[in-house]
Amino acid sequence: MLRHLPALGLVLLFAPAAAGQRFAPTSSPTSPAGVRAVVDLPAATHLRNAGGSDGIGLCVFTSVWHAAQWQNVAVLDGYRRWMERRPGGGYPAKVDQTLAAYCREAGRPVPGYVQHTGGDDTFLDLALKTGRCPAVTYDGRDDFYRSNVAHMVNLVHLDRERAAVLDNNRPGTWLWMSRADFLSRWRGTGGGWSIVLLDPPPPPYAGSPTTSACDCGGRGPCDCGDGCRCERPQLVGQCGPGGCRAAPGPVGTAPSDEHEWAPFPDGRWGWRFKAPAAGRAVPPGGVMPERVREHPEYSIGGRPATRDEARAAVAPGNLADDTDRWHLTAVGDARLCDRVRADVAALPADVKRKLHLQCYAPDAWPVAQFGLPSGVSLRAPAPGRTAPQVGACGPAEYLAGPSTLTDLLGLPGGPTPKPKPPDPPAPPAPSGPAPVKLPEAAGAWLAAGLLLFLLLKR
Repeated sequence: MLRHLPALGLVLLFAPAAAGQRFAPTSSPTSPAGVRAVVDLPAATHLRNAGGSDGIGLCVFTSVWHAAQWQNVAVLDGYRRWMERRPGGGYPAKVDQTLAAYCREAGRPVPGYVQHTGGDDTFLDLALKTGRCPAVTYDGRDDFYRSNVAHMVNLVHLDRERAAVLDNNRPGTWLWMSRADFLSRWRGTGGGWSIVLLDPPPPPYAGSPTTSACDCGGRGPCDCGDGCRCERPQLVGQCGPGGCRAAPGPVGTAPSDEHEWAPFPDGRWGWRFKAPAAGRAVPPGGVMPERVREHPEYSIGGRPATRDEARAAVAPGNLADDTDRWHLTAVGDARLCDRVRADVAALPADVKRKLHLQCYAPDAWPVAQFGLPSGVSLRAPAPGRTAPQVGACGPAEYLAGPSTLTDLLGLPGGPTPKPKPPDPPAPPAPSGPAPVKLPEAAGAWLAAGLLLFLLLKR
């Protein structure tokens, strides 16, 4: 039984789906209208909310963990599990304190991050435009919660008309709603709080997202093909390279004790999150609204900042509009990643500022989802989530060449294209004496003499 429930007002019963089309949950990152979420974090990586050592919810830290998974902030991989051994409940100052303590224990620097508590939606617009994954307060009142809930989720899409959130109380689901409905819920119950990690986003798709990520989800046609088998256990909504399993019987073990192997209406089987028993309380939220307003409206890494400073933060990434950066991605072992990082560090400062760098192990989920080749690849800037690939080279080729990165960045269409070679010189003049040119007057007299000679001869 969770404690401190009266103070938080967080444990609510499941609400019937009475909201109609106003709130549209989907099992894939694509809305009913066909719009794909900016943050299409695979369902296999979603984490369910839990309670801390005192039973109070860890939604804040679960949401930060989701953002770290999206932006490849590896130092935070164990952050949520670490918080399970400590008291729950979240507010801005506690995020500052726990991130500092966790990273100190890990022996790693604290990743760059910005917090905002003023409810300015242009801050969220900028975060989504740059491909990052904000953690945001959310007070419910949708198809899942009967009334208000002091909660934090991830905002995975925001445009002029619509928004979508990933709620850690219902993992494996993208919840779509209007922009106005979302903003009301972000700012409600003392909210308007957001946390944004400043590390770069993942690289964009080189082609259509549907060619790289399969969103079958058991609720529609499966692009992976029918009658095929997954190579390892998959959550509903994400097919592995081998496609979707079409018959009962899991491959291997469940991803966690929260999942079950179950059929779906279209006849396919897959791992899905277990549904709570009838009448079971909704898992906790965990935001402490009374502590949110104690924090400055903006802060960078725990330091109070102005609005302009927060939007031009100096960190591994940048919350200013950096959608003009090229995406340099390494896929390989630690030796390759270390070499690429060292090569980038040695670049001139003006060139480094043009790049987003990500390094992944070959089995990391972005490799398959975004169609990343083994080795080092370069993709063009992506104001959206799709951009052409400029060039790539394999791991052995990259490690063998002393100037491989320079060559890659210098490809046509890259950030430092090589200058066009000069035009070839004109061919040399032919050798030998120059032809003799008669003066124009001498030529005229010669022609006249020849004509007179011909007339006299007649």
